[in-house]
Amino acid sequence: MPDSVKRLLAGAERKTIWGEDGQFDRVEDVWSLPATITDAEKAECRKALAAVDRHLARANETMLAGRVASALAHYYVPDVPASVQAAVAEDWFRQVGEFPDWAIQMAFSRWLGMERRRPTIADIRDLCQRAVRQWRRRQERLRKIVDAHCADVRGADVVPMPALRRMDDPQ
Repeated sequence: MPDSVKRLLAGAERKTIWGEDGQFDRVEDVWSLPATITDAEKAECRKALAAVDRHLARANETMLAGRVASALAHYYVPDVPASVQAAVAEDWFRQVGEFPDWAIQMAFSRWLGMERRRPTIADIRDLCQRAVRQWRRRQERLRKIVDAHCADVRGADVVPMPALRRMDDPQ
């Protein structure tokens, strides 16, 4: 990603977020949409957004099914009917399938390397959310920039259609 785009995405300051219980929760960058950007930055932001969208593309279902099956095979798997296995697989697809392949692979790899118990869907989902958090923030900011500043060039390669008129309208 070009430095100019990184600069546009960076937060101007850091803000401490406190939980409802008064305890420290996290630190976030305070970011605001840039007022103006150059034409070159517009083009770079569009390219960067397309690349981030590809990087965050949903998981391949075949990869996810194989990864879940191989990871859970390390633990005791009771003999259950095929219909129950299919329902369990559907639960995994529904809850984890929104994440990209790389995040799912990383989540299972981390889990298998550091935990002794069988992972739940929520465990893997949490690890996936942590893996993509920074990428989704980047995607959201890029989308805001593109929506706000690139409307004039979004369809630059599309030839406008002439306005239609009724046959009985005078010219």
